[in-house]
Amino acid sequence: MKSLTNLLIAVSMLLSSFALHAQRTTEFFYLGNVYCKTKTGAEQRFPYLPVYLSLQDKPNDIIAVTMTNANGEASFKGIPIDPYKHHVISVHLPSGTYRFVRIPIEKNPGFTGNISTHIQLDAMEKYLTVSTIIPKKEDGDKLALDLATSAIKGAHRKGVTISDAEGLNYKL
Repeated sequence: MKSLTNLLIAVSMLLSSFALHAQRTTEFFYLGNVYCKTKTGAEQRFPYLPVYLSLQDKPNDIIAVTMTNANGEASFKGIPIDPYKHHVISVHLPSGTYRFVRIPIEKNPGFTGNISTHIQLDAMEKYLTVSTIIPKKEDGDKLALDLATSAIKGAHRKGVTISDAEGLNYKL
């Protein structure tokens, strides 16, 4: 009876180690900064950008979406992931989509917690701009979007946003 108990314990330990490699878990999560190196060599972080998580074999099937915080940090804490599969982390910008493949863990690292996923983008001078436009008396009857379009040099409207000649997007 004792040998049968020991055998059952050994089999359950073996099966539980296989199960660890075959299921999604919240013990691991992706955490990292979205940043770039400027022309002067300084690190610039990007706050309030959407970051998407998907599997490499299905990059259009999004598992989760998060937003970078004020420090440019993106966290997928609490999202069930399988750390033993290839994941794709995507950052969508007006200039295009940046996709990064996250290499899976090959064996149990012996710890739980965050998996570093720092994302370095190409250097950009700016992706968000804030301007204050004070209407003149003769512009009192214009809509805000028309007023902003006329105030920004080379701007044209795209729905509820405005793009200037350099491709920078403005939103009221």
